[in-house]
Amino acid sequence: MIRQCKVQSCPDLHNNTNGYCDKHQSLTVNRPCRTPGCPGMAAFRGYCQQCTDVRSKPYEQGRSKIHNATYDMDWQRLSRAYRNYHPQCERCEHNGIISDAVLVHHKVPVADGGDRLSIDNLEALCRDCHEIHHGRKPASKHHAKSLRSATDRGV
Repeated sequence: MIRQCKVQSCPDLHNNTNGYCDKHQSLTVNRPCRTPGCPGMAAFRGYCQQCTDVRSKPYEQGRSKIHNATYDMDWQRLSRAYRNYHPQCERCEHNGIISDAVLVHHKVPVADGGDRLSIDNLEALCRDCHEIHHGRKPASKHHAKSLRSATDRGV
């Protein structure tokens, strides 16, 4: 398939798989690393392999092996599908409040034996309801009613 180069000002056509014409191939390989003072050559997103490893280490340290196994691609697909089917926060909606759901929550935590891919164990929540549920945020006036009702229902 012939298409235009990804560089906006370039009119050249190509059939390379990376999206760049022959003149701009150097944009994808053999670039200096973006980390100031690093002599390495870019391998991934503008960083050399060593700098990529250093940059991702703090993020990976915060994640356990159980977390990575629980929230794999199967979970991501199910979560996305569940949010598409339940676009509103289920706790807010139960109390007549309209709030967009931004995440899918396990009613029974996987660590406590909850089924990670069972629809019966899922709940679409807004950020406030999720933070309140986990005790990271005090219940606001409009979410306090939602939290009490969910607790009464055994959620």
